Amino acid sequence: MPKKFILLIGLIWTAFLSVKAQCPDENKLYSRIEYLSRNSKLPPKVELAELGQDLINIQNCPYKDDSTHVFLLRRIANDYSHMRDNLSAVWYERKAIGIIISNVGKPSIKPEDLVNIYFFLSIFYDSLNNAKEERAAMDSCISIGMRLKCFSNYAFIRMLAKVVQYYYDIGDYHRCIEDAIACEKLFSEYITSEIPLYRKSARELSSYSLGWHVKALLELNEYEEAEKLIANKLKQYQRAGLVDYMGLIYAQKAEIEEHKGNFQNALLCLEKSLTYDQKTRDYFNCKQTLKNIGFEIYFEHLHDGDEALVYYRKALSYTGMDKLEKIKDANESLDIFADIANVYVRKGNYDSAFWYFQLAFDQIKPGTNETDILHYPADKLIEIKKIHYLTNLMIGKGDAYLQKYLKTKDSKELAKSIRVYKVMDSLLDRIKVEQIETDSKLFWRKNSRRMYEQAIYACYLLQDSEDAFYFFEKSRAIILNDLLTEQHWETDKDITELSQAKRNVYTLEKEISTNDSSFGTTSELQKRLLDKRNELDHIEETVKRKNPFYYQIFMDPNHTSLNDIYKKILNDHQALLELFEGENAVYSLFITRKGIYFNKIDKIDFDIYARLFNSLLSNVNSLNSKMPEFTNAAHHLYEMIFNNSIVPKGRIIISPDGTYFPFEALVTNVNNQGTPVYFLEDHSVSYTYSARYLMNNFTQSGNKVSGTVLGVAPIHYPYNTSLNSLEGSDLSLNHIETDFKEAQTFEGLKASKSNFLRQYSKYSVIQLYTHASDSSDRNEPVIYFSDSSLYLSELIQESKPSTRLIVLSACNTGNGKFYQGEGIFSFNRAFATVGIPASIINLWSIDSKSTYTLTELFYKYLSAGMTTDRALQSAKLEFIRTSGKQESLPYYWAAAILVGKSDVIDFHQGFYLRTWLIPLIILFIFFVGWGVWKKRKSFLINRRFDDQEFREFQAID
Repeated sequence: MPKKFILLIGLIWTAFLSVKAQCPDENKLYSRIEYLSRNSKLPPKVELAELGQDLINIQNCPYKDDSTHVFLLRRIANDYSHMRDNLSAVWYERKAIGIIISNVGKPSIKPEDLVNIYFFLSIFYDSLNNAKEERAAMDSCISIGMRLKCFSNYAFIRMLAKVVQYYYDIGDYHRCIEDAIACEKLFSEYITSEIPLYRKSARELSSYSLGWHVKALLELNEYEEAEKLIANKLKQYQRAGLVDYMGLIYAQKAEIEEHKGNFQNALLCLEKSLTYDQKTRDYFNCKQTLKNIGFEIYFEHLHDGDEALVYYRKALSYTGMDKLEKIKDANESLDIFADIANVYVRKGNYDSAFWYFQLAFDQIKPGTNETDILHYPADKLIEIKKIHYLTNLMIGKGDAYLQKYLKTKDSKELAKSIRVYKVMDSLLDRIKVEQIETDSKLFWRKNSRRMYEQAIYACYLLQDSEDAFYFFEKSRAIILNDLLTEQHWETDKDITELSQAKRNVYTLEKEISTNDSSFGTTSELQKRLLDKRNELDHIEETVKRKNPFYYQIFMDPNHTSLNDIYKKILNDHQALLELFEGENAVYSLFITRKGIYFNKIDKIDFDIYARLFNSLLSNVNSLNSKMPEFTNAAHHLYEMIFNNSIVPKGRIIISPDGTYFPFEALVTNVNNQGTPVYFLEDHSVSYTYSARYLMNNFTQSGNKVSGTVLGVAPIHYPYNTSLNSLEGSDLSLNHIETDFKEAQTFEGLKASKSNFLRQYSKYSVIQLYTHASDSSDRNEPVIYFSDSSLYLSELIQESKPSTRLIVLSACNTGNGKFYQGEGIFSFNRAFATVGIPASIINLWSIDSKSTYTLTELFYKYLSAGMTTDRALQSAKLEFIRTSGKQESLPYYWAAAILVGKSDVIDFHQGFYLRTWLIPLIILFIFFVGWGVWKKRKSFLINRRFDDQEFREFQAID
């Protein structure tokens, strides 16, 4: 054998032995890392030097890219985090994720390690103030934990608790409560565990989650529920001697006492809270408690600004004492400086007030103001914890400018206040984009109500109609408009996925609310609910990510303007009236083609006459006996609303604020015979949620129209004996059906809930003759069908409807729960959210005969090609002319109102296969016939020519 070959073999063998020597034993390495994780007292740098060499050596090992490799990377990440190098920590954790994902399915890989990795990644990103990646890591931790059923994994249940706080911080208080309840159920499984570590962790996390649960309830003013939770936990903590949580409990108990008006008890609770916090050296909570004493007791209750300042300064003395809570500490200072500023506003010392407002903004970043914050990217905005501190700061600054104007009469101060209120409004847009639960968005709509009133008041003082219209519009139906905007970029597949996910969540919530089985079953249902909610969140986030312009859609600075109203609404209407009902005044903005009228109405006077008008109008016996009183109230209300305004005849749109009342029944005058002249006589009236609502494009349809009108009349309700049969409703449907081609009716048993939900989106108009209620056993509106009832929360969009109008001929269909700043959650609003642009609703119950007659008259005029508002006006006027004296009272005809778009409904739209086919066939026959005729003519001419040539040829021959 050649020497060179022997030498080569030797070198290879030596290299092999060298590699083998460098590769550490897998079991020993794993045990050493485990020991270091639990007991190491080595400095992180020393440990890193050792583990770094292992990482180099492991590259040559056969067990590379298995769970030991992952464990090593994660230990190195931990050392970097202890050295405050969180960027490096993130890099090594992500390296570990890559190994798991690339080798998933192999026996040597533990997929559940991903739950722990994403948990720590969220902590590292939090330290780096990278809110976007922190949130993504939180979502991944929970979704993977759910999928792998890691319900006993500490990182997973700790992340669930962290998410509860996250929802509180962004103001999504309802979602905070929902997840807190689920977490507390889950944690309670492990409080009785045989493993001491599980027991301790579960108790801590349960208390942590409960704390945010109670805080969210207090923010929502759900004091009774909060008090029950606090009372139970206070006893538990006292028995167990858990002093770490006593300060928090007493602080929350103080808020309950404040709500009850027991301010002395509240002060005692706050002092106890401070004592416990000082004992446990919880300096951050000491700062909070002193601030609360200053604000809640001395500033708000006793109106003692000087004493409030004493406590605010004591609170600031704790600044920087908790080194681990720098961001939270800065946010608390922000709130305290804003409170100090408000003391000086009350004193009339505006220079000092604005100096402290700036100090508050400086806690975010030195030199920052409200405009700078508005331009923060979404992830940076989330970093500002406790978002309500920031909104209170901005509102306080806007109010300060307004108060300064009232003292100095300098109009520049009004302009400054309006500018701050506009910035605040834009911030509210940013906040709601980050929130998930509609209930939380509704809370913020209500909570921001005072700001809109102050803004409109400032515009009134300045007689600034353009900005006033901006705030009128932004104070109403924003959530509804957002839902309609989303539909423009949602595909049919998106809608199907979302509707199924929403239905899964709804089904589980309903099952939990009615479940009275064992604790284990309830706990399992809560786990499934957490999973389904997370799945719904993931689908919604995916839909958003698919559209790169999602955030721009809701942050578009090109808001609805007065110019838009003139171009797009008053092009075929004579006027638009918007009302704003504040705590101190009612404002009206009446926009006509010839001018704008901006009025302030006395709040007490308006409320008295509006209530009187509605109560008399909706009760036929009261109306009969008190007709002069009604006429007076109806005329006085008309005079208040249209004060000094020239009211043009024709089509008028009303955008109310709060409950509807029918303007058609207002009395404009009394004629020579002493008979009231109703607003109806000269005006066709429609109502809208907002002017912006009317500018939505409802023409995009996912369904082909199956017919013109779908009539639904259950007639009998065997499952509910309290509901009277609606005899004659089927005959009325048959009468309506004769006015339209392609009409369809579901009567009796065919008028079922399932048939309605399957078919309603496929017809141009839906006519519904049935019973309804604005409240039910579930405290929500309900409509009754032949076999079962449809609740408002069950109306989940399945597709994009082709329906242009739904006529809800049932009592109280326009009523529901009123949410300040958003409107009444009734069935007509629910149908609007799924894309049906208009509804006719009844504000109170009237007799069936009048309902049938008025409805049939409406369809007579609608089928003749009238706009829906004019058709309804014409139907009511004919009803009055042809009825007896009793039935001509407004009680019988004013209940039905049109809400939404009032366009002409093209009943041929969607029947293009039928309507276009006929002219196409005629054209086809014409062209074919013309072609045949031309060909035949040419043939005959040619034949005559040939015959002549033949005869000439014969003659020559």
